[in-house]
Amino acid sequence: MIMLVENNTNPHKLAYKVINQNAKLDSVNNHIVPITINPAIFVGKKPVAVMIADKRIDTKSWREVMCAVLQHCCNDPVYYEQLMDLRGKVAGNFRIFLSGKSDGMTNPIEIVEGLYVEAAHGSQAMMHALVNKILIPVGYDCTKISVGIRHV
Repeated sequence: MIMLVENNTNPHKLAYKVINQNAKLDSVNNHIVPITINPAIFVGKKPVAVMIADKRIDTKSWREVMCAVLQHCCNDPVYYEQLMDLRGKVAGNFRIFLSGKSDGMTNPIEIVEGLYVEAAHGSQAMMHALVNKILIPVGYDCTKISVGIRHV
């Protein structure tokens, strides 16, 4: 647990302290953090890959991370059915986050036929919704998922 002692602590320096305490480094010194870490850590960071179990998927954006995780989840018939049942029930702040149609979404991304996710969110909101509003409710084991963050 990290305690803030100073009121003027730079949030970006604090984020790197948290990342450094919870992260491993890959072969090019990118930070590897679990997707379940506080999503505020992801603000201002660039993903380079998502690791699901032993599979690495290169990514360039948080949208690609979210899509890769949801597509992997959809490959399992049990999780696929549960994701389909969640359509229209996962709300963001102002609109539906997971839907069966793109209507009413600002930036919809089709994961599989009949399953759309709203991508008009920042990294923190997107990763929070992915983990806490989608993966955990369907019973997906989030401990198998890590994100590679570009070392700056």
